[in-house]
Amino acid sequence: MKSFSSKIGVLLAAAGSAVGLGSIWKFPYVVGENGGGAFIILYIVCALVFGLPLVMNEFLIGKLSGRSAYGAFRALTGADRWQWLSWTGDQGDRGTWVWVPVFMAILLLYS
Repeated sequence: MKSFSSKIGVLLAAAGSAVGLGSIWKFPYVVGENGGGAFIILYIVCALVFGLPLVMNEFLIGKLSGRSAYGAFRALTGADRWQWLSWTGDQGDRGTWVWVPVFMAILLLYS
């Protein structure tokens, strides 16, 4: 089983997954161009208030169960009733693997 070698690596991986490339690249630029710098404060507060607890819960569920996403939800609920929730995250990851290469190809084509 592979694991992170430092706590900062885990933090950076979680932040990169939670925020996403579009938010990192485009959002500060658009806000800065339109004079909404104060909105960035609200954005950071919302990211910390909502995103940080969700990432912490995800890590806690994975660490305590010691299983995959599917097995963790089964261990957490004791039934298959919430199994569909683990599939949503998996399908979201697969969707990202589909559109990111297409997006990068378009960027390379027009650059």
